[in-house]
Amino acid sequence: MSFSDQPTLTGWQKLGCAVVAIIGIIVVSVGLGMAALGHCAPQADGTGCENDALIKFIAFPGTAILFFVIGILMMKYFMRDKN
Repeated sequence: MSFSDQPTLTGWQKLGCAVVAIIGIIVVSVGLGMAALGHCAPQADGTGCENDALIKFIAFPGTAILFFVIGILMMKYFMRDKN
């Protein structure tokens, strides 16, 4: 089957991708801000910052990876062969 006669994404599919992209940009930006600011309150025993590497990973690169995978899955779903 030739894919040249197949239509591209419909208007609703393009709108859905745009909405997910906008939400992803907002969530990843907030996660980046959270990871950059961090949590560095002085401890009672006089030590410095807590080691919250997992939280920082989830806050920034974790959200970016999540929305990247969501975008890939959406494109695979929308561009699949309907037959």
